[in-house]
Amino acid sequence: MKRFIAATLLALVVTSCAGPKKSTTAAPVPSPTVAPDNPVSEIAQREILRRQERLRQMDAAALEANRALSENDLEGAVSGFRRASQVSP
Repeated sequence: MKRFIAATLLALVVTSCAGPKKSTTAAPVPSPTVAPDNPVSEIAQREILRRQERLRQMDAAALEANRALSENDLEGAVSGFRRASQVSP
């Protein structure tokens, strides 16, 4: 019964946060360029960097969850996918 509940919960978490990504490594994100004296551009630059970091964290959590799932660690997989969905921008 516990495995059924864990598998059902895992399926719900996976469908809510797992996208069509097939890669096992995060793709490099190009660095944006900013005009040096434009404060709006500096704010936008900080926001872009913040979002890029959250994407890296989400990818790392999803990779960890996929590894746990491949090792039949359902609780670890659910935990990893939850972390990925919480970090998701």
